[in-house]
Amino acid sequence: MKTISEYYEEYGSIKKTAKKVGVSHAKMRKMLISQGVDIGDKLAANIADLKKQGVSQEEICNELDISNKVYNAHSEYTKGEYNLPSDKLSRNAQNLRRFRAKINNKKGD
Repeated sequence: MKTISEYYEEYGSIKKTAKKVGVSHAKMRKMLISQGVDIGDKLAANIADLKKQGVSQEEICNELDISNKVYNAHSEYTKGEYNLPSDKLSRNAQNLRRFRAKINNKKGD
């Protein structure tokens, strides 16, 4: 069975490769970036270079004048962070944390 990078080399296009594999263009781009395949994405290369230099996501976004969504779309997959302090969580994560605590308190009653 061929790997994703082999399909990409064969088709020479993210769009065609994504169609062949049955995933979205965005997911295919992210998978290829994660595998280290050179897809000719200058933004992804800039982000990777800055990350190697130890620059934070926030600083990269500011320097390249991009949003967090654009940053995430043009960088490799990363595992989510766990057990962050409350001030580092998104609003949704804070709400989920409060909801789970409320549910756990009701179970103890």
